[in-house]
Amino acid sequence: MIINSLEEKEIFILTHHPVDKAWLLKSNKGNSYDEIISNEKVYAIFTGHMHPREVKIVHHGSKGGLEFCAPSPFDNRKAGLITIDNGNLIYHEVHIPYFGKKPLFFLTYPTPTEQISSHHFFNSKNFDIRVISYIPNENIKLKIEGDINGYLLYDHSLNKGALLYKYHVNNLKEGKYNIHIFDENGFGCNINTEFTIGNKYEGKKEKYFFPTRFLITYRFCIIPFFIFLLIIIFPFFPHLNLCIVKKLERSIEGKSPNNTLNPILKYLIIFLLSPFFLRLRLQTTLKIKPIIRYALFISLIYPLILPIHFMERINGKIGYNIFVFVVLDGQAYYEHCALNNLLIYYGTTLLSFVLFSSGKKFYNKSNQVYIIINCIIGIILICISLYFNFYVVAQSISLGYLFFSTAYILVFIALLILFIIFFF
Repeated sequence: MIINSLEEKEIFILTHHPVDKAWLLKSNKGNSYDEIISNEKVYAIFTGHMHPREVKIVHHGSKGGLEFCAPSPFDNRKAGLITIDNGNLIYHEVHIPYFGKKPLFFLTYPTPTEQISSHHFFNSKNFDIRVISYIPNENIKLKIEGDINGYLLYDHSLNKGALLYKYHVNNLKEGKYNIHIFDENGFGCNINTEFTIGNKYEGKKEKYFFPTRFLITYRFCIIPFFIFLLIIIFPFFPHLNLCIVKKLERSIEGKSPNNTLNPILKYLIIFLLSPFFLRLRLQTTLKIKPIIRYALFISLIYPLILPIHFMERINGKIGYNIFVFVVLDGQAYYEHCALNNLLIYYGTTLLSFVLFSSGKKFYNKSNQVYIIINCIIGIILICISLYFNFYVVAQSISLGYLFFSTAYILVFIALLILFIIFFF
């Protein structure tokens, strides 16, 4: 393993994707990502991508380092600040709107229990509790309450305008301690933490906080989902092989004189042949106008050959998504985020119009409950589509491109206009 050949005793890894997301990958020497970062030289791994509301901490074995999966500055409005005090690392969350506007206080020692790893020293029973303040005032009264009581006093100034406060403790016993540090001057210090005193770190490989391994399954969903939609809205040869489906539908509804299907078989047929039943409705039974059927088909096919949405200019050129690829500076790259956008488009914008179309014959005064339920489902899907447009897509494109997003805005508006004019 190449990491063993490095001279550095402590290694920090910074990567976008969480460790567990690469559980299937292996290096040229056959080592998994998890095996690499479980090396005793790895002190900490800083990751992101999952956008948790608050930092998630994962311990990678008894010798490996800590993984800090950080919140997103874009939507969570949080950043991370690292302090290393006598070799002990602590991750602190900083609320971006407060940065530079409200006083900041950081506990640099002792290390909170949840952040202890094999690289931390926590066996000392005589030490200083240390806090850094970014207020140019040496007379702040920082009080400690809880299992330890007292006042932290100003010790000396540090770089960048930081002031160090200390409180010395003696002869503590092994165990866990809870303390609350606050200031009596009203400057906003409010630190609650638990720390541990012990001789041995008994860490183990923890379960991941998010089912990242399960998410790999969505990459295989696009094929059956596309086939499902293609069967339903394929506008050509509308009567092809639908005679058998129509007979089955009549049998399931009890309209056939030779109705011998048992309930279990009925549900099985409905589950397996549901795309064909929906196709029967859209293409023949409901007599939906051809312009609607062709519009739905074009909406299904276009993301395979035309941009789904555009991205910010890179090297003077606009980037964009096509199918499962991101095209940047004239080069196409496979990117799972492009696949995400395609699935979201199919599952929200397009599916909402397909479901609305399939219930046409029920849109009358005697089926008001059905109309309401169908409208609610459609509104939910549309809201999800708009949510992903403004939440996910907005992180890669400027505001101008956002409102002209092909998949989430333009296609939706075009279909909506067609349905208003031609559906009924």
